[in-house]
Amino acid sequence: MSRQQVRTLKRALRRGADHTASAPDQDAARASALALLARSLQMGHVRLALLRLHDAVACGAPVLPAQWQACRQIAMVSADLRCLAIYAQAWRASLTRPAQPSTPCRGSSGPADRAPASGFA
Repeated sequence: MSRQQVRTLKRALRRGADHTASAPDQDAARASALALLARSLQMGHVRLALLRLHDAVACGAPVLPAQWQACRQIAMVSADLRCLAIYAQAWRASLTRPAQPSTPCRGSSGPADRAPASGFA
């Protein structure tokens, strides 16, 4: 993925994160958040992958169980306590902001069907 593609995905994520965003912009934001998360995990980014997880949850994107597990592993082995805090915040938010195609990226709510099997209370 080129730098320009990453910039385009980040732009789509920001555009869809606005509470006045249209449904297609919100859908694009969710897809962008997942693509950015997958890229960060693939590239071995530690803190950035956790921030991308947080963005995906905030958008209501359906984060895969394998992605949750990879991010949990990153958070658990990191010496940086902020990484653990970012993961915990994303996990808690996933309990109140589930993946739903019609919800805005910030402050959405619904069923918690995408939360990891284990995490932080």
